[in-house]
Amino acid sequence: WVCCSLIDMLTFKIIPKCHQDATSLKGDDADFYIELDAWDDYTYHVMYHLHATKRLTKGENVYLGYIKFMYPGQTSKEIFVLHDRMGNKPFTHVPNDFVSLTFSMGVFRGLNRYVDNLEDRKNIVDQLHLILGKDSPYYNMVANDPCFVNVMLRDSTMENFDLKKAETREKTL
Repeated sequence: WVCCSLIDMLTFKIIPKCHQDATSLKGDDADFYIELDAWDDYTYHVMYHLHATKRLTKGENVYLGYIKFMYPGQTSKEIFVLHDRMGNKPFTHVPNDFVSLTFSMGVFRGLNRYVDNLEDRKNIVDQLHLILGKDSPYYNMVANDPCFVNVMLRDSTMENFDLKKAETREKTL
């Protein structure tokens, strides 16, 4: 079973906080759920969680790992900015001024497991504006932004092992 074609892009939907357990949700209204998280990270709110839905897994909704979203110039105390922009309906791309970052190997493994088509996996990088390394155009959007430097990279660096592993395996992502 191959999930999608480039014409039929993967979809995402923001869901309420469920403590990384979305098993009770229908799972047929998007390919991935992006779960809200009210974690206050040095007064910034960038933490979300990614779930593969039943549409992809053909079983249960599966928690993949955390993913962080921000936009350049985001101020502290702004909560649920991605949700405020995208609402509760499925979407195919984050807003042009948003970027995402994850150091979770669970996310990368899950994408490889549940998205069969290589081009669709590569498309996800652009759909979510996912930063995979310093050479990413999305990295250049936020490289010196205080939110990115102090919060997105809070417990890590761009040289993080998991990110480097994902970057070097970009051919399979």
